[in-house]
Amino acid sequence: MQYYRSPSAVVKSFNYGARIEGRSRYLSNLRYTACVRVEENFCAIKWETDTANSFMFGAPFEGNMTELGGAIGGLCSSDDFVGIDQGSADGVGPGEDRFCGNRLLDSNVVISRSKPFQLKVRSNAEQSLNALNSQQGFSLRYVQLPCVI
Repeated sequence: MQYYRSPSAVVKSFNYGARIEGRSRYLSNLRYTACVRVEENFCAIKWETDTANSFMFGAPFEGNMTELGGAIGGLCSSDDFVGIDQGSADGVGPGEDRFCGNRLLDSNVVISRSKPFQLKVRSNAEQSLNALNSQQGFSLRYVQLPCVI
């Protein structure tokens, strides 16, 4: 478990680094949660990629990850994804809870109003499959968003 106590910071997967063709950077068989302390008068959290290509985690069920881009919900493996409860592009509605592939939604931004603020990480045991997609893990920046009256 990781615990963050600031209104904004960068969260990286263990062993995150530059992409290595034919190899996976992130570790297998992980189950952990990065928790973010909710600051007073903040009601949502925005997660976005730290750089344009800083999310490659878990392959969608169908096809090559680089062709499909990002996937959400049931399109992600049940055992290889990054979880953001009720995450959506605008933070409204039920949203999705699983994100995988090589981007977060279309804009690399996910907003969640679900508390406590958490980023859940699950990685599978299939290192050879992950290596086929040259997965590097993630580097995500979060910013807590103030409540709007």
